[in-house]
Amino acid sequence: MRRKIPPLRSMQHQKPRPRLPSLRLRLSKAFPSPTAQRLGLQEPRLCTLAIPGTPRILTVMAMASAAKTEGKGSARRFSELGSSSHHRLVSTHRAVGEKPKVKRLDVVGAVILRGGRVLCAQRAHGGPLGGKWEFPGGKVDAGETREAALVREIVEELDCDVKVGELVATTVYAYDFAEITLTTYYCDLLGSEPRLLEHANSKWLFPEELQELDWAPADIPAVEKIAEQLGPRG
Repeated sequence: MRRKIPPLRSMQHQKPRPRLPSLRLRLSKAFPSPTAQRLGLQEPRLCTLAIPGTPRILTVMAMASAAKTEGKGSARRFSELGSSSHHRLVSTHRAVGEKPKVKRLDVVGAVILRGGRVLCAQRAHGGPLGGKWEFPGGKVDAGETREAALVREIVEELDCDVKVGELVATTVYAYDFAEITLTTYYCDLLGSEPRLLEHANSKWLFPEELQELDWAPADIPAVEKIAEQLGPRG
């Protein structure tokens, strides 16, 4: 005896389905190898899946996509797995057109002057940009001005005080770990001599000597600006 199929709801009463991202799924690695053998999957196949919000629908979509690839027989074999198979889906890729989130940092640097020379600081080895040279400074905290952040960072890194002066340069540079906006200022040293608390080394160099060092890429525009403004031709 055939089961009666209930009539379909009117399209006017159905809520529109949200547009969903498209993912790629490697079917041969989505299930354990015994299951893949039972389903007749001999080699990797790629299917485009629309991922609704629930694991059950996710599995049904995987079965439906596999049915297009393998045929009706495999569709029946897939249906035997049930919705519990959703936790085995392990080989997915980023949605088409989706861009990775970029970490953005607002950073300040101090071009500290003394007797016509500039203080250069070498980053500690082993961390990001380890061994590269930079103008000391750091991140601007929320609610903090760049000038206030620079005074604070110099105390934390060099255990000394500075007076923040004119703007040198503003540079936006995308490292592999973050996109930073570096703003550098000329600074006058106040009181005690700098004492390294975080950096590996430091040097006092004339502006025309700055380019002899291996600088962090974001600091290079400021190096060039300083050499232009304060060098022999400045």
